[in-house]
Amino acid sequence: MGRLLGIDYGSKRVGIAVTDELRIVATPLDIWQNDQSFWKKLADLVVKYGIEAFVLGFPASDKYREASDAVEGFRGALARRFPGMEIFLQNERFSSVIAEGHLRASGLTQKEIRGKLDKYAAQKILEDYLREPGK
Repeated sequence: MGRLLGIDYGSKRVGIAVTDELRIVATPLDIWQNDQSFWKKLADLVVKYGIEAFVLGFPASDKYREASDAVEGFRGALARRFPGMEIFLQNERFSSVIAEGHLRASGLTQKEIRGKLDKYAAQKILEDYLREPGK
């Protein structure tokens, strides 16, 4: 069984998390700027960790239509760049809020939280996916 890569997509920053090879534990990995270097870093990470599929956070509420459209666009680009790799959508409801609560409880300042939030949101998205029956 190969690793899964969790993605918390944003127009400016993208949070990245990864599972272990048995898909039991999700670990926050990094936050990348959503710029020209993004796709190269992602391709390198897929090879380095032996990623078999992506778990992409998806705002499943009509309230966030603009964000949903952006994630759908990113999903299409991901599918074109990594043909044949599965892309699972996971409801990202409250992932950032929960991640921020955990970081705040650990005693981090608001500035420190901002610097870590997206990768911990990606971890939460990945954990939620792993908790679903049959995963």
